[in-house]
Formats: sequence, structure tokens, C-alpha cells
Amino acid sequence: MARAAVIMDGQLSARQRQAIIAILRTCVRADGVLMYAGGPATGQNLQHEAELLIAAGTLERNPATIAHHARLIETEIAIRDAEGLKADWSFH
Repeated sequence: MARAAVIMDGQLSARQRQAIIAILRTCVRADGVLMYAGGPATGQNLQHEAELLIAAGTLERNPATIAHHARLIETEIAIRDAEGLKADWSFH
């Protein structure tokens, strides 16, 4: 839905845009922490949810939201033993 909404943004009513943004924002707490399965999102879950918030920021025309969530994705681009990018370039 996020990608379709961004592509069709010019054809959405204000009400439709706000409803989509509300749905996209269901993964973020009031304090801005991305949530997954009851806890803070990490790894691929963080990356996926940050993408949703980038779409929401695009629909809101909010460059600060877009930049913030792009930086969150950047934090996951590092080789590590824990969740994230592995030495063999796989992503857990």
C-alpha cells in the first residue's frame, strides 16, 4: 500500500491520504520508536518499518521524517555478528 500510495499521491483525496498515513504510522510509538512484536524493531524489521515511515513522510511532504528514517536504515548497514548484515552479505 505504501508504494502504491506514493505513486498515486496526486490522485488521492486529503481524506484518503490521511487514512493511509495513519495506517503506515501504526508501527511507530508516540516517542518515535519503531515497534515490532511488542518491542523495538531491529534488523530487517526496522528497515521495513522505516521504509513505511519514509512513504508516510513523502505523503506528508515532510523532509525531516524522510531523513530521520533514512538514517535509521543506514544504522543497519554494518557487518555484525548479531541481527543485521552478515560477513557473507546475507541479511538477518
